[in-house]
Amino acid sequence: MKEHKETREHNSKLLNPFAPPPPPPSAPPPSPPRLLPPPSPTQSSGRGVEPEIGESLGKLYLNTGRLEDAEATFNTVLRLHPEMLSSRVYLARVKLQQRSYVESEGLLRLVLSQNPHHQEALFQLSLLYTHTNRTQDALSLARLAAHNCSRPPTLCAHLHAHYGDLLNDRNNVDQAAQSYQLAVELEPTLTHAHVNLGALYHTKGDYARAWRHYLTAHGQEPSNSLLLENMEKLRRAQNLQQATTSMAHCLNKTFL
Repeated sequence: MKEHKETREHNSKLLNPFAPPPPPPSAPPPSPPRLLPPPSPTQSSGRGVEPEIGESLGKLYLNTGRLEDAEATFNTVLRLHPEMLSSRVYLARVKLQQRSYVESEGLLRLVLSQNPHHQEALFQLSLLYTHTNRTQDALSLARLAAHNCSRPPTLCAHLHAHYGDLLNDRNNVDQAAQSYQLAVELEPTLTHAHVNLGALYHTKGDYARAWRHYLTAHGQEPSNSLLLENMEKLRRAQNLQQATTSMAHCLNKTFL
């Protein structure tokens, strides 16, 4: 029966040679392109996730406030690559923001036991001591880290600015100004140092230098509320100084 049907279909094609060709068999719709799944922690290398990639991801989480994700990521990196001191320092930063001060200090001391001159670890430990009101320890570590810092310039600039903050808190104004000056020489866009340096010159009555640093900071952060407040105070102080000078000049002319 099947053969008869096939013969009949074959004959019909011969009997009607001018008939349009039958439509081609419908092809299945194309499937979408496939994407590779993300590698699991044990697939990207023989020892697991690449440490630099994991650390970069953890830094992204840290900088965007996703502290739990950052903590988990750095713990994974350190479990697979315990030699990554930088990841241990980043994990200490996470713990500091979580106010887990004891854990943060333990991580930083572990780093410093392996590398006593690790600048970032010294910096973070000094910040930790600042948060926990151990100001003398914070000052000693900041001095050590800042004086021995040569590179990278951005880290060294932040170290000098931090040291300047601690000196300023102890009313060592001249030394604080020197530290802030070193900071802005290393990193000219460091707003924090420019604002504080401008404030020191402002207090001393050196208005020209104060304006220079305030305006530099304003170019970086035009909406900084503390900066705008200081600039307004400086403007009023200059106006008062000019008014006083004019009045004194008029009085002198009157009595001459």
